[in-house]
Amino acid sequence: MSHHHSHQTAERDETESDSEEVADAETLTERVASLKAENQRLREQYQTTRQNTYRRTAMGLAGVSIVAGGAGVVITAAQQLLFALAGIGAFAAVLTWYLTPEQFIPVEIGEAIYEPLAANLTEISGELGLSGTRIYVETEEGSRLYIPEGSTTDLPESLTNVFVVGDSPQTTGIALQPSGSQLVDEFVQTHTGTLPETPAALSAHLVEGLVEGFELATAIETDITAEQHQLIFEITDAQFGPVSRFDHPIQSFLAVGLARGLDTPVIVEQVRTDADTATIAIEWAEFADTENQAT
Repeated sequence: MSHHHSHQTAERDETESDSEEVADAETLTERVASLKAENQRLREQYQTTRQNTYRRTAMGLAGVSIVAGGAGVVITAAQQLLFALAGIGAFAAVLTWYLTPEQFIPVEIGEAIYEPLAANLTEISGELGLSGTRIYVETEEGSRLYIPEGSTTDLPESLTNVFVVGDSPQTTGIALQPSGSQLVDEFVQTHTGTLPETPAALSAHLVEGLVEGFELATAIETDITAEQHQLIFEITDAQFGPVSRFDHPIQSFLAVGLARGLDTPVIVEQVRTDADTATIAIEWAEFADTENQAT
């Protein structure tokens, strides 16, 4: 009898533990669903907040336009100026309203897309036996990142093709479209229309674009060396993973921007990454020397 009773107790315990596990699994599933819903709600709230900020700015500008227009009707002495202000306010309001971003893509998604591409290109470079030299140069076809097979700063005549085949390792390599070239296009169009031509002004301008415009880093400190042919950037909290990755958007944006603004090829000399900061040195001394010899 007692044996039968203990058998029933064991069965009951098993059944209870099974039902507890089922309950735990259900609780976890509910919790995950609830977190997903909360995450989605926060994303939508963030998007709405950003959109509302733009819309409020647009309405504020429209308000300025109406006030200036009304004042222009009453104050005839300053009519021309006030009507001009009203026109500018109205134009800016319309522009801001229609340029309100519809969708914000989290940086994690961008990083998830970029990481495998960077890994593939690193492996391709390794298997082709290319050097560690990274030269960013402007050509008639646009910006190019040239990686020679031999360690050299000589550039082949044409960088149109991806695979550059020459007579020696120094004139053989790959020429790619840099990840930063379209970012620089976008930056130039929306900010200035032209880039400054001195290293100090240009680097400050590019850093502002990365930190304030694209928000790809929290802060960037710049150091210009005495001979003016090298810039060192110290980057805090870079997005898109370690800056040492193949053609990292921050590294690429700075190099393309400098090559374009200074009208000279530039070399990304060294990239050092720590926990929160990364240091990039970009220099163009070799190209500056050859120009001096030529003149």
